[in-house]
Amino acid sequence: MGAVMMAPLVARCWWYASRKLALLSCCVSGTTIEQLSKGYSIPLFERIPQSATIAKAQADTLKTTIGCFLLEFCQGGSNTDTDYATYYPLLSQYFEDAKAAIKAEFAQTIDPFIEIVPISGMNLPGTGIMDVCRAQVDYVMATPGAYIPTVGYPAIDYGPHYSSNGERYVGAMRAKVRHRVITQGLAWKPLIMEKATIRGEQS
Repeated sequence: MGAVMMAPLVARCWWYASRKLALLSCCVSGTTIEQLSKGYSIPLFERIPQSATIAKAQADTLKTTIGCFLLEFCQGGSNTDTDYATYYPLLSQYFEDAKAAIKAEFAQTIDPFIEIVPISGMNLPGTGIMDVCRAQVDYVMATPGAYIPTVGYPAIDYGPHYSSNGERYVGAMRAKVRHRVITQGLAWKPLIMEKATIRGEQS
């Protein structure tokens, strides 16, 4: 699922008291990256430009400017058996299409930030492979303005879905990292394993 945050401002200016923020939810639960992509037979992708059109019309009525500064994305649970080589280009193209649609509607030249919250590895090893999480991490490492604030932990209460504790944890991390990246303009990258060394053998 994906969500779009839009505000009547240029990116990096959202903390001024005179600005107003709007959250537009384009979420579609339980869908694959293929189903969310532009050109799929069921046009779920069109929720993004349609939402932008509505927001732009409301801004025009209020005689104010509008722009999109952040795209939120939390997806992967329906692609647990998709390999890296398949998922990465689909993810990259999804964001290129989303940015193009939004920038065209708002006539903005600055790309919005991209925030990805990978699903927890907790529900992947038993049902699929880790390629989706790897692709999401590699995408933000290679894409200016994209970042991962945390992963979506169930936070111990139950199963693969967020618990109330998990929601609070993810929300707190999103707020802290957004402040660092968007407000302060500081560098950030997720904690990742960069290399591994095998020593000896085990039978």
